[in-house]
Amino acid sequence: MRKACRARAVTATRRRDLLRFTCFDNSNGSLYAESVMEVNLTPDLQAKLNRLAAERGRDTQALVQEAIERFVDYDEWFLREVEKGLAAADRGELIEHEDIGKMIDSRYPG
Repeated sequence: MRKACRARAVTATRRRDLLRFTCFDNSNGSLYAESVMEVNLTPDLQAKLNRLAAERGRDTQALVQEAIERFVDYDEWFLREVEKGLAAADRGELIEHEDIGKMIDSRYPG
């Protein structure tokens, strides 16, 4: 079971654009619980999103959901990798400064 979110673009007052996210969560096995999140977008960012959606032939809602999923997935991965590195350092599994320099030089000659 997972959380699913839909994004819906609406126009807000004060010349700002607004994205409203409606999230449905059934991770606890019960009926879906709904929560709403609103994100203010500058007109420039909204225009970029609209342009990108048009270029890709996709809905802005789908692009926003995909972007958020990618960001969250990457952030989760990054934090796991940091924890792995910290655990390795706690175990004394360290690489000497000179060895790091050699690794960099071998991967990026020039």
